[in-house]
Amino acid sequence: MQSAVGTGGANEGRMNFLQTALDLKERCGWGVFYEGIQPKLLRAAINHSVTFSVYNAVMSNLGDIAST
Repeated sequence: MQSAVGTGGANEGRMNFLQTALDLKERCGWGVFYEGIQPKLLRAAINHSVTFSVYNAVMSNLGDIAST
């Protein structure tokens, strides 16, 4: 959509980022910018909680090893 070329001059028919965003908002509403955000947020929450849990477990075990 952003690189669609028109039939006229060099830049005729091309849409920049802002024009494309405004066209999407006009045709599809604000929801088009938030499609799929719920699964992404859920995945991020699970991913980060597992990452921090593993980090804490590793650091705890390394602390026990270092103190012996």
